[in-house]
Amino acid sequence: MNNLLEALRFRVTELLGRLPEDGTLFGKKRESISLAKTCPIVTTNPYTINPIDYIAPARKIFRQNRLSFNLRNPRTIQEKLAWLNFYEPSVLKTRCADKILLHGYCKEMIGKDLCIPLIKIYDSTSEINWDELPRQFVIKCNHGSGMNIIVDNKATADQGEIMSRLDKWMGEDFAFRNGFELHYHDIQHKIFVEEYKNDGHKDLIDYKFLCFNGIPTFLQVIGGRNESSRHLNYYDMNFSFVRICRNDFPNNERIKDDKPESFEQMKEFAIKLSSPFKFVRVDFYEIGGKVYLGELTFTPGAMLFKYETTSDNVRVGDLLHL
Repeated sequence: MNNLLEALRFRVTELLGRLPEDGTLFGKKRESISLAKTCPIVTTNPYTINPIDYIAPARKIFRQNRLSFNLRNPRTIQEKLAWLNFYEPSVLKTRCADKILLHGYCKEMIGKDLCIPLIKIYDSTSEINWDELPRQFVIKCNHGSGMNIIVDNKATADQGEIMSRLDKWMGEDFAFRNGFELHYHDIQHKIFVEEYKNDGHKDLIDYKFLCFNGIPTFLQVIGGRNESSRHLNYYDMNFSFVRICRNDFPNNERIKDDKPESFEQMKEFAIKLSSPFKFVRVDFYEIGGKVYLGELTFTPGAMLFKYETTSDNVRVGDLLHL
């Protein structure tokens, strides 16, 4: 009975929350809208929050960023990622977004742990013993993106500043930092230390595979993060340049990114890691000829990124089948 009531509440809240602004119930394109497909009744919700409660504020943020937000008939990649975010809550997404638990998931799916090895795990900064840490390491929080500090020399590191940043991150719910990335909300916050790795570049090169319905389709290569040559290039699975460009991160066809030696192996790993999901971005590094898994991302750019043309937003969206 409780499940039925929750399902009805879910349905009514969604329909009332998305009536057209002109007051009409149906537009001219009524026949093209399949509510059974695009507005499902969700009878179970594994999160400790109700995703439907965040649709209205998410719509506002999308519009502030000049992005369409039609969850009845989603077409753009941003709309379809939002549809998955609100209508398909998943414990597995939460587990894989946890940078500590990701180690176990990787081992289950591939047979070995591709993540950079862990050194220590802490529940708070008060547990950190600097004397037991190596000279070089990376210290991170597990419950969000960008929560990492590279320590290339412990002797000269500002411990007070590092502890302050970690404390700030530990008190932050990353689900609501940039928008509504709800799968992050229920991650148990921890601090972890992993081995320091370097591939000879100033920053590790990211190889990000965009996987649609379990199929790696595009590879994003980010280069020159802190230089004038900063770019994000797209390649297909033959490593041919694809002319897609994000507004916030330019591509550069004149810069030829090196194809990773482990490209074919990365594709095989991406297929296995993405198989349970309709969409996920699988991030790898290649260090010393060895593949390392960086993270799995389900809502890149908090779903607020844009391609240069509306047609590209739709073209990429067409690759994702809900």
